[in-house]
Amino acid sequence: MLPAPAQGALGIQCHQDDIHTLEILGAIEDFHTRQAVSAERAFLSELGGGCSLPVGAIGEARSGFINLHGCVISSEGGQRMDFTGRGSSAYELGARLARQAVARGAMALLEGAA
Repeated sequence: MLPAPAQGALGIQCHQDDIHTLEILGAIEDFHTRQAVSAERAFLSELGGGCSLPVGAIGEARSGFINLHGCVISSEGGQRMDFTGRGSSAYELGARLARQAVARGAMALLEGAA
């Protein structure tokens, strides 16, 4: 079972002019986590979804590449489509996997969801 895209990722924001806080937050920034979560969110976004769609995704970034596994499940849970890909750009990878999902008919599974 895949988690919802970006499930468990913690996002902290501050004002862009708050240099002191930005420096503190920079110390806890994890580049690989950001890449993985960005790919997951791009997958969901390209499908036109939010947190209520039956879409799962998990990414893993390392050694300059991101591996992404996504799935779309019918609203009643009876059908599932899985997609995997690898790339170096989080946003491109997530969008590419979503386009593959659409091409394979994933939008029909999402009809009536949300």
